[in-house]
Amino acid sequence: MNNQEAKFRANILAGAKISRRRLWSKRPVLLAIAASLVLLAVIDGVWTRPTRLDPWQNAALAVVSTFVPGHEPFDHEAADSRELLQWLQTQNAPAVDVMPAALQTLPTLGCKIISSGGKAVSIMCFKMQDGKVVHLVVTDASGLPHLPPSHPTFVKQQDWVTATWLQNGRVCMLATKASDQQLRDLLPVTAQARVSHTRTG
Repeated sequence: MNNQEAKFRANILAGAKISRRRLWSKRPVLLAIAASLVLLAVIDGVWTRPTRLDPWQNAALAVVSTFVPGHEPFDHEAADSRELLQWLQTQNAPAVDVMPAALQTLPTLGCKIISSGGKAVSIMCFKMQDGKVVHLVVTDASGLPHLPPSHPTFVKQQDWVTATWLQNGRVCMLATKASDQQLRDLLPVTAQARVSHTRTG
């Protein structure tokens, strides 16, 4: 091997070492990009599983979508959620046993009982601070083909964001056209923590 060949080989080896060092120096950046992709996948999964709502949920959203502000066809009207709950109980309609604390601070507009697949479904409507409305929909869990877990699961459907959970033999759904953050703010702290943990992976 002459001097020129030796020098050429040395340059190649030196370049390979520099390339390895550059790749190693970029490793934290590559790891950060990979972590971001994983986080986006988790966030997308939180809001897209399950991919669709059940018939009783769609029935409730179809009814409240027809409401005209100030002219809602409520079965009973009251500004206090406790009065609405008492009325639902007198009608033997499904109602929550424990209402999220944040909902208890909101004024109510009224409630309505509908039927879906032969099952009673109750709807309570609350007025949020910005004037938007959030609906608490409840039905008995018995006979339903799909039951959610006891912690809220989230679905976005058209303009609606919803959170659904199982509570003492009843399935509850919060639905609103407000932002998903406003919806999460109405959930118990434990539910918010679970959502935050899921999103940050």
